[in-house]
Amino acid sequence: MLFSMKNPRLVMAGMLFLISCQSPSHSSKEPSLTAEQEQITSYFNELEKLLSGVGKEFWGKDLYGPLMVIDPQSRVFYANENNEAGSFEPIGSIYTDTLPHSLNIANTAFEWEGKRWTMVMSPLPESAVARNTHLAHELFHRIQPEVGFTSFVEKDNAHLDSKMGRLYLRLECEALIQALSSKDFQEAGKHLQRAWVFRKIRHTDEETAAAENSIELNEGICEYTGVMLGGRTKEALKPYFIDRLTAFQKSPSYLRTFAYECIPVYGYFLFQQDPQWHRKIDRESNLTEFFQQQFSFKLPEDLAAYTMQYRGSYGYEDILVQEEAREEEILAKIEGYKTLFLGESSLALPLENMNLSFDYRDIMPLEAYGTVYPSIRITDNWGILSAQKGALISPEWNQVTVSAPIEFTDSLVIGEGWTLELHAGHTLLKEGQKYILQR
Repeated sequence: MLFSMKNPRLVMAGMLFLISCQSPSHSSKEPSLTAEQEQITSYFNELEKLLSGVGKEFWGKDLYGPLMVIDPQSRVFYANENNEAGSFEPIGSIYTDTLPHSLNIANTAFEWEGKRWTMVMSPLPESAVARNTHLAHELFHRIQPEVGFTSFVEKDNAHLDSKMGRLYLRLECEALIQALSSKDFQEAGKHLQRAWVFRKIRHTDEETAAAENSIELNEGICEYTGVMLGGRTKEALKPYFIDRLTAFQKSPSYLRTFAYECIPVYGYFLFQQDPQWHRKIDRESNLTEFFQQQFSFKLPEDLAAYTMQYRGSYGYEDILVQEEAREEEILAKIEGYKTLFLGESSLALPLENMNLSFDYRDIMPLEAYGTVYPSIRITDNWGILSAQKGALISPEWNQVTVSAPIEFTDSLVIGEGWTLELHAGHTLLKEGQKYILQR
């Protein structure tokens, strides 16, 4: 557990006797770091050294900057530098404090105490390359506004929870795996072309294409940055990508996780011909079209015939069986969520000035009603909502719904798997079967 403590150690300096009358020398005290504090210090030093040269060259901007590692339970954090007010407690070359309860904890970039920070949750990966990949990814979020990626509005990717949306994403992944396994770039190019076509087929209209692109620009480019700067050798990258694409397909939800997987692989191949390709894009770029131009991909005139010709090479039949079985399970889960969130006694809260953190690995669309977030924490004008068994956010992001309350007081509301800490001036009323939040 993260905990800040000073354990003084007596240091003997030796005694100096003078002929003239002098006060005896005094012992001095030095702070002794805990094992955890020494480890965090070494992590910061290692990362700064890794990014000191190549990090700046990669984006033309120092990637290493204000960074804190936080324990999500105790909310105690260690930072690589102090805040503007100098109020963090110094411990050796690092600093510590406790994050206020009003701020959400997440792997993110945020403005606080006069600086734009990168926050990452502990524990960090033990592997140095895995750890530095993760940290470099999150550090890039901090500088995104400075290198052309500002004001992202991520869009809903509900199609990636459908049978066909997931199927064509998996075909794209399998084609990328074969591209990575190819002996030469010419052979790899054929699989890259097919992967890109499967992607185009998945983009059934401009809306789905734009939705995927919005998250790939935000997270895919960050992950590409993390992977390329994380310290892996060139020889280690291909098997690393193959392992990730294989493991990714077993993920329960693709709604956001997809953006972390395919873009770094296209980027890796593009790096071979243009190491600075990523500096030619910004928040307005369409990555699918950009890759078409850079790789000279050609869209077949008859997509259906093309798909029939090549899909068998990438395990289409097996994938289809798996996705049909999953779809049956999802339909049953949808009915359960409808009962939970759309009943007369559920509690709907307005989203007015929200700040939130959530686990993106298992989110699920609920038809036209919005998206279910199994684990989420929201702060808003009315207070703090913490849900561990699901909350439904509307498509317009103007309302969050939880299951019916079990008990409540003037300041605390408790439901099955969730709690709501009410701010002063807000109260919960029950009128018949309905619950109403009132100022």
